[in-house]
Amino acid sequence: MNIGQLGKIYKDGDVVFRQGDPGDTLFVVQHGQVELFYRHEDGVEVALTVLQPGDIFGQIALFRSCPRTVTAVTRGQCRILTLSREAFLSRIHEDPSLAYQALKRLSERIDRLQREMAQLKRPTARPESGQVTT
Repeated sequence: MNIGQLGKIYKDGDVVFRQGDPGDTLFVVQHGQVELFYRHEDGVEVALTVLQPGDIFGQIALFRSCPRTVTAVTRGQCRILTLSREAFLSRIHEDPSLAYQALKRLSERIDRLQREMAQLKRPTARPESGQVTT
């Protein structure tokens, strides 16, 4: 998703947003990497993924009008573009191919997450019996 070089510069370890924050903006990684974390109710934090240039994030809160579902932290120096809901919709109206690009990136992320879930749920053989367990 190429929307120019208008983003904000973040330093290594900067928090872009925290899980639970209100969310009315979408972000595009223009340069650098952003890591997403999920914090369980018991306080355990899990690293979910590392986003690369061209990846979008913050879309769940933006599209569903709900609080942020993860925490986003920069890895190294990053340039990140911020788009309000109105600006995002306006850009898509101007150039509908942006919607296609965004959906393509999101579909790739969903595909990767499905494969990771399948690996986690994969039946394993118990060594002593040879039986498959789930």
